Amino acid sequence: MQLVPPSPATPLSPLSGGGPSGVATPATRLPVAIPGIGSGIEGQTGTSATSTYAGSLHLRGAAHSWDPQRNVAVAGGQQALAFLAPLASQLQDLKADLSARLAAGSAPGAQQDRALQDQLQRVATTWRSRPILSGSSLDGQLRYTSPPQPLQRFSVRGLNLATLQAGDKETLSLSVNASGPQVASVGIEPGLSAAEIVQRFNLALAPAQIRASVGDSGALVFSVPDSAWPAVRDSLSIKGGGVRFPAGQLVRVRADAEPEAMQPESWGIDDAASMRRSLLGVTRALALTQNAQTAASLDLAAASSRLEAARPTEDAAWAASAAAQFRVAAGQTGYGAASSMAAALSRLGRGQVQALLTLPPDLA
Repeated sequence: MQLVPPSPATPLSPLSGGGPSGVATPATRLPVAIPGIGSGIEGQTGTSATSTYAGSLHLRGAAHSWDPQRNVAVAGGQQALAFLAPLASQLQDLKADLSARLAAGSAPGAQQDRALQDQLQRVATTWRSRPILSGSSLDGQLRYTSPPQPLQRFSVRGLNLATLQAGDKETLSLSVNASGPQVASVGIEPGLSAAEIVQRFNLALAPAQIRASVGDSGALVFSVPDSAWPAVRDSLSIKGGGVRFPAGQLVRVRADAEPEAMQPESWGIDDAASMRRSLLGVTRALALTQNAQTAASLDLAAASSRLEAARPTEDAAWAASAAAQFRVAAGQTGYGAASSMAAALSRLGRGQVQALLTLPPDLA
């Protein structure tokens, strides 16, 4: 059924849904001019619709360039950099002092010992605050994710690629909660590639929010949102067919969390050997920190470019013209005017208007 737009003499109110005979019921929708989607009210001809409502439609397009998800990503990048800057400075100072101490080759004094201990404590305190101060945009391996998506990576005893690619065919049943009714099944057979094994685990474990991947060392690594990690850690159970895992009842297996990139509590300064080990740990942590800074900076630069591309390029003269067109449109009646203004103002809240009205005259 094709709907014919009402004539100017019989305007249709988009709010009431009522009108003269033959008008649409609330369940019937007329085509509405939405930038980037449609071309306007069906059947409308001439340039009046385009010229009259161009300003209001452009305002809606500009308002819709605001992307909440992009704002979350930008905030996460800014928080990551705000956390990484002091961490990098602390690690750099600690590295320099450890290097100087080892180069001197003499036993440290009590005052030097206290200074190094204080530095270690500052690094440890900063690292423990990572989840909060970084806005969850950095995981335990200092991997930067945008938008923030805190994940816990872990491995499972007995679930490694070498074991899964060898041996006879077997069906593994996995459950995150052994007392629950949902059990995922994964079919394993000889000759499967690493990618095929990962795909099968991902399909089976998707309802439990668990994903599999191949780690840097070629091992099978799983990941789960931080919030779901305690349940996985405490209840992951598997049964097999007697090839890789025993048949019968589900058996609890051990899920080992991926070690964090930094473990300041293990860094020692008691002797030259412990200081050398600590220096290696500090150097590695500093490199990871600098890599994360680079990743966050590049992501913010890309987000800034996208934001700049979405920014209206028209100047003040256009703004004045658009405002004049909007005033003309606001003074008209009919479905076309109402629908265009509704589209332009769909995300304009009362608080935004009040904030604008309270600006000083030189800023308004």
